[in-house]
Amino acid sequence: MNKKILLINDFSGYGKVAVSAMTPVLVHRGFELFSLPTMIVSNTLNYGKFATIDTTSYMKEAVLVWNELGFKFDAVSTGFIANDEQAEFIAGLCRSESEKGVKIFVDPIMADNGKLYNSVSMHRVEIMKELASVADYIVPNQTEACLLSGLSYKESGYELSEINEMLHAIHKLGAKSVIITGAFIKSENGEIKKAVACYDHLNDECFTVFFDEIPVKVNGTGDTFSAIMIAELMCGSSLKDAVTKATESVRELIVRNLDIIGEYNGLPIEKDLDIL
Repeated sequence: MNKKILLINDFSGYGKVAVSAMTPVLVHRGFELFSLPTMIVSNTLNYGKFATIDTTSYMKEAVLVWNELGFKFDAVSTGFIANDEQAEFIAGLCRSESEKGVKIFVDPIMADNGKLYNSVSMHRVEIMKELASVADYIVPNQTEACLLSGLSYKESGYELSEINEMLHAIHKLGAKSVIITGAFIKSENGEIKKAVACYDHLNDECFTVFFDEIPVKVNGTGDTFSAIMIAELMCGSSLKDAVTKATESVRELIVRNLDIIGEYNGLPIEKDLDIL
């Protein structure tokens, strides 16, 4: 029987992000998907103009129906959360599913570039710490890692020892494995290098996967990274192999599509599924 994954994320009518970015990857890898949209939005928010539907009430009703129908999952993946009420509901849902042995993957989307997103409060950070406490794998970016760990955000970069301190601080919240995407790491000559920095709870070790950053901005790459990593882990790969595969695959998707991708619209994943 195919493994079942619940995606808790927003749904965009236009733009290959969130559920739309993760679905082709996971379906191609043979998983059966459930989707619980945290918000329906007409297009990616970068356009500056959009229509939205708050789905909080629907989410709660959908889960009740699924429970009555006896639906079960092998993994839950959380992404964009629209408000604090949703965040508290999702934290409770993930705790309940975790107690059943379900794998919990958390992308604590709440901040970037050293600051919280608009409408995200410090209360949300505390809820995210609660969500982190039941995560088998949590995937913050550099800013989110600072908020969760309590360490300062520095655009000047971090010593590897400082990154490892962040990883262990988030692990101490209760998260098992921690994956910091886009970590700023200082090299011996003072140059800042980008890496995915990880703590692997199964091997009790920290490791980094460095990558050459392509100077383009594309929405949805984090969602695509998460989907590839989840697929690899659910199929039995080690964390190091899963992160390496996800990093290399996202880079290759960008390289193949440099001439057609738009900043706001995401990657045309379906035409390059051979990469996966």
